[in-house]
Amino acid sequence: MYAILFVTVLLILGTTASFYNYQLVASQDQFKTYTNKDYGFSIDYPSTGWEPREVDLNPNEVVVIEGPQDVHVTIAASPVAYANMTFTDAKAKIDEGLGNDTDIRVASNTTTIDGKQAIQVVYYGNTLFTKLKNMEIVLWKGTDGYSLNFESDPGYFTTYLPQGMKILKSFRLL
Repeated sequence: MYAILFVTVLLILGTTASFYNYQLVASQDQFKTYTNKDYGFSIDYPSTGWEPREVDLNPNEVVVIEGPQDVHVTIAASPVAYANMTFTDAKAKIDEGLGNDTDIRVASNTTTIDGKQAIQVVYYGNTLFTKLKNMEIVLWKGTDGYSLNFESDPGYFTTYLPQGMKILKSFRLL
């Protein structure tokens, strides 16, 4: 009887300590702000374990915010072909283009970033060279388009998704 009570007390204390530590870590998240006046945006990122990189970028990329476990957030900017379309027509055009690759599964919906409607797409599957897990949010202001990407190895995607979403949702147009 005492052994069961003792084990129960240990389990409760362990669970409480774990929950307390999680709350403590979550509440102590400190963020820095990356601002790019040339492209007219800012975005927040965790001050520990994440660093912005502006060199060795792919075409149209403005910044890659590198995190732990090769998790990263990429911001790209370019003129958008659907800038003069309604939001509904633009989403339909994006969805139409997404259905062309049968090796990659896609889910899309709408979201809001900085008070503007945006299109959120999650890609997952295998390509010829790599496994893929990517959440992309597309938004535009006039003819300026922005692609916000949270990318990782599929094994880390769910673990870092809450931080990735915090970063993506902090995107602001100047």
